[in-house]
Amino acid sequence: MEKEVSIPNELNSNKLEELVNRVPYISEQILNVTLSENQQNLNIHFEAEADFVYFEKEYMKLLENISKHRMIEKKVLFSNEESNFVKTNEKKQKRNYYEETELQILNFIDNQLVNLAKQYGALIREYPTLLSYENMVKNNYHKNFPQNIYSPFEIEHNYKLIEEIRNQTEKNIKDETFKSSGYFLQPCICYHCYEELQDCNIENIVFTGKGKCYRHEVEWKKSTYRKNEFYMREIVYFGEKNNVLKIRENLIKEVWAFFKELNLVGKIETATDPFFFYDDMKKSTYQLMTEAKYELVAKISEEKDISIASFNFCNNNLCDAYNIRNSKEELLFSGCTAFGLDRWVALILNTLGEDLDKWPERIRNKLYECNPK
Repeated sequence: MEKEVSIPNELNSNKLEELVNRVPYISEQILNVTLSENQQNLNIHFEAEADFVYFEKEYMKLLENISKHRMIEKKVLFSNEESNFVKTNEKKQKRNYYEETELQILNFIDNQLVNLAKQYGALIREYPTLLSYENMVKNNYHKNFPQNIYSPFEIEHNYKLIEEIRNQTEKNIKDETFKSSGYFLQPCICYHCYEELQDCNIENIVFTGKGKCYRHEVEWKKSTYRKNEFYMREIVYFGEKNNVLKIRENLIKEVWAFFKELNLVGKIETATDPFFFYDDMKKSTYQLMTEAKYELVAKISEEKDISIASFNFCNNNLCDAYNIRNSKEELLFSGCTAFGLDRWVALILNTLGEDLDKWPERIRNKLYECNPK
């Protein structure tokens, strides 16, 4: 079922983009959202049993939030978008595993990023997939981005209950049989680093870690570039403010050079996190004003791009939450540079092709160095 809803004339292009990105989160009964050619209406496809009264009420709230939100123009730090763009294809996810070529590219990209982290003396870590309730409460991710959260459930260790499940005639286990585990699937890696340093007095320190991360994506928006289970490599750095900012600045330059070396097209620009409600949207304005967040945004078509890395300055907020200080009992500052490895793999494959023999020799040789036969 399709419904056309109007858009206020006063929404500028930035706010239109914000609106299109936010509408799918109003209800899971929404199957698709597109902007009309004249940019005056949204065409929304719903499930047959959709609750339109609920949708219209929440849509008006969202419009009000976005209308009040102060949007600031993004600052472009680097760009090669004037380069000849190699057409890529955004594909729907055909399978939920990687084959050998994809694994080689994943290993190649990750190896380059680990070597980059080692230049800053990074300690290499591998953390659990599960994030504790106590850790989540400290970082407040579940409050800022509840739409992204996954939490595993479990069956109580209770003999009577286990016997009842075994004797059930239904094929599926009833929902009411499960209880919350009190854990979350990690949405990112860095919170483990903060937890490791909790209540510590240290000076400058850098970590790097890689792992599977999980975010509840809108089902119909999932593709090779947008998954609900994906690999993340992060470089997390702590220390005095100027040192943290300097590391971020250097990482931006070095990652941009690597990006261009791979014949990829895009830009690095100021960015915001996907805050949903008006009070939270104020934080995104602050991020743009203070240049707290940069993203490496790669072109995947003439009309479409996607972020493949972010460079975040976290001020001393998270160090305050985890009580991380220096020897003088002063709060440390921190930053995090994160890479969506699956997006790098998809982008490289769709840009350079699946036949490695046709890749530029210098890139192919580097890949083979990381994947000796």
